[in-house]
Amino acid sequence: SLLAQQMSMMTAGTIPHKMAHALMPAYFPQCHIVTYLASILPGLCDALAARDTSSSSNGKVLSMVESVTNSIINCGEDESDDDNANATESPMLLSSWASQVAMEAGIPSMASLAFGTPDLNALVGSLDSYETLVASLNGGGLKSGSGARGRDDHWIMEDVLQRSLNR
Repeated sequence: SLLAQQMSMMTAGTIPHKMAHALMPAYFPQCHIVTYLASILPGLCDALAARDTSSSSNGKVLSMVESVTNSIINCGEDESDDDNANATESPMLLSSWASQVAMEAGIPSMASLAFGTPDLNALVGSLDSYETLVASLNGGGLKSGSGARGRDDHWIMEDVLQRSLNR
């Protein structure tokens, strides 16, 4: 049914997707989704670069990021070069790349796109409300993720918000 499809979209989204659902209607009503997502890309990459990579799940994420980063940064270059030994710097390289792309493309900052001047607490409150709504539609329990993942997602979203607003 259509309602089931809508619920599936709301609950299975990525962090940027969840942030868009929670924040765009109230704080970015005249912003296109692509512009909004582009405005949070540098903050998302900065948050990823700052993440603790000691746990095994974060290590898996880091290896995926390294792969994507190397593909982006070395686009068109011979990947067999020994210069690609910067694996530990990949998240920082990705962060630098995202900031450079945003600047060169003239992507506005998240703060400049906001309707009015919402503070971080108001935006985090909207994330909390959205997660509570999704949890209630899923039959209660923890917020939109399951267990630790839901809490991790919330802290990541808060970190991305803070970094995106301070860009």
